[in-house]
Amino acid sequence: MAEQNIDITFDEDNRIRVMPKEKFKQTESLEAECHGFADKIQAFSGTVDMLVEVLDGEAQKIEEEKLRAIGQRNRAEMEAEARRRKQLSMQAAIQEKTAELERLVFQLNSLERVEREQFALIEKLSTLGGTMLAVWGRVFDVSSGKEFYGEGQGYRLFAGHDCTRAFALTRRQVDMLDQGLEDLSDKQLRHLNRTYWETYVAKYPVVGRLLDPPYDPKDYDNFAGPYSAIRRTRPSLGEERPRESRCPVTRAAKAVGSAIANLIPRQLLPR
Repeated sequence: MAEQNIDITFDEDNRIRVMPKEKFKQTESLEAECHGFADKIQAFSGTVDMLVEVLDGEAQKIEEEKLRAIGQRNRAEMEAEARRRKQLSMQAAIQEKTAELERLVFQLNSLERVEREQFALIEKLSTLGGTMLAVWGRVFDVSSGKEFYGEGQGYRLFAGHDCTRAFALTRRQVDMLDQGLEDLSDKQLRHLNRTYWETYVAKYPVVGRLLDPPYDPKDYDNFAGPYSAIRRTRPSLGEERPRESRCPVTRAAKAVGSAIANLIPRQLLPR
């Protein structure tokens, strides 16, 4: 009886199939469905691969944009720091220029003051109409010694010059005037101090300081007193001169007047 329920069939390949007909049909239907499902899975896999590829591309773009944004942020921070440093540098430069401007303004004011003083001195000297000469950077008004410094007199050539070297060497030569003192001996300097200097201090008034002597007058302060504190003096001619001390400080103290003497350039010494 069992053998009667068995259907023997041939498939499309002419192969014998031993299966109930309904089950065979169901099997064929299931096979077709499986093929369809496999095709759908394959299509879905292709879609997924495509989406993954697209997402990878978008992710790569996002990463690139992120890196670009980080670079821009770092560049902005660096630019802000550079601007801050530049601002500090500019502020320091402004402060430096301001200080330099203040210094130059101060120098300008000082120069203008000196210029005014020099113009006043020139104006004053132009109205003096006297005769002057310098010894050790100290300017003497020798106008009262016309018998020595007047026109045609023997000492006339000394007028308007620094005569220190000529007096130290006891020379009356033009090339000895307005010259340095570096090669003079102590003996010659002492001779100058004992003869001409003491004579001029006693006889003629000190009216100023030589602005541009051909030597450093401070080197001879031990003979003539402090150059920076030269004051106007009055001659002691006609008075009985007591015996003077050889101490230069004592001699300078006796000759001190009430006002610091003016600075007078050599070229402005009246002749």
